[in-house]
Amino acid sequence: MLALAASPAFARDGLCFAARQSGLYRSEDGGRTWRFALDALGLDAPLMTTAVALSPAFAGDGRVFAGAHGGVLRSSDRGATWRVALFPEPPPLVSALALSPRSPTTA
Repeated sequence: MLALAASPAFARDGLCFAARQSGLYRSEDGGRTWRFALDALGLDAPLMTTAVALSPAFAGDGRVFAGAHGGVLRSSDRGATWRVALFPEPPPLVSALALSPRSPTTA
């Protein structure tokens, strides 16, 4: 595992995300079981995910960010669906994410 992020209400909702070489995974039961989080993107091959972070206002806005080779993935519905933002060539490897506590709450 390369990175892990848990919901601020983890004790109640058990929601967490794990960034791995084989992709981003999501658990809703405190990490007992995992499913691939990026299915909605319809990828042909695994997308190495190197970082994951939740919005400081995750409880209200449900935003999740994941770093990958060449871009950042963003979800505004607790990881159910994703949008991709690619960076220009040469593609960087996003190895860490940090979100400002004053981050806007719109996705």
